Amino acid sequence: MVLLLMSIFLFISPAQAQNDLPSWCPVTKAPVLQEHTLPYFEQYGDLIVTNYRARDGMAVSASTTVPGIENPILSSDATRLAYIQQMDAYNYAIAATLTTGAAAARVLVRPEDFAQMRSEEGAAGYGPLQLAWIPGTNRLAFNTRVYYSGEGIHEPIPDDLWVVDALSGEITSILPQGEGGQLTFSPDGAYAVIEGQRRLSVWDTQTNAQHPLALEHYSAIGIGHGLAFPPVYWYPDSSAFLIGLPRQAE
Repeated sequence: MVLLLMSIFLFISPAQAQNDLPSWCPVTKAPVLQEHTLPYFEQYGDLIVTNYRARDGMAVSASTTVPGIENPILSSDATRLAYIQQMDAYNYAIAATLTTGAAAARVLVRPEDFAQMRSEEGAAGYGPLQLAWIPGTNRLAFNTRVYYSGEGIHEPIPDDLWVVDALSGEITSILPQGEGGQLTFSPDGAYAVIEGQRRLSVWDTQTNAQHPLALEHYSAIGIGHGLAFPPVYWYPDSSAFLIGLPRQAE
């Protein structure tokens, strides 16, 4: 079955979010996405080849080998790779490594750290759910999830927010459970849209201030046992973003 949603896109700027005065501006289509640009990486098993632009403007490549690495994400300055590392059957960690040389990966958030963040009864293990570099920084934003060993469907929902510094290893709580959500960062890393189940806000990543947005028809969309979140598209200059909401029946 294919589910089709008729949507409208709303124009919102971070400045308006701070003033709690969202602006409504329907557009006919989503912005055109740019083609593949530097930096980016290519993975060949345990080998990661990172392509980036040097200070003199030349395109260069660097490589590193990380045994067992899966689904790595590249920092915006192309110096580090972060990934989720499985520690045992039900526990996961966040690790990071340099994109050059053979330096050992560093575990930033361990299962015992996650166990202190969550307290669900009957949990068999813990780990991150969404993991993303904050553009222009050495910090990783993530939300947490719980793993269960019993039967049944346990679909995780992003509803908290944490940050870990890849240099110092410092872990900071930004939003407790029930107040976080799906993250979409502005290109400059100054802001992120946080989409909760029924709430929408803009997070100032420098001050950690939260700016709620009161959109009448905003809501996450239930699909099966999980949730889908309305798409968010930031302008390239980070001045505003578009969010697509299901068109309401007239």
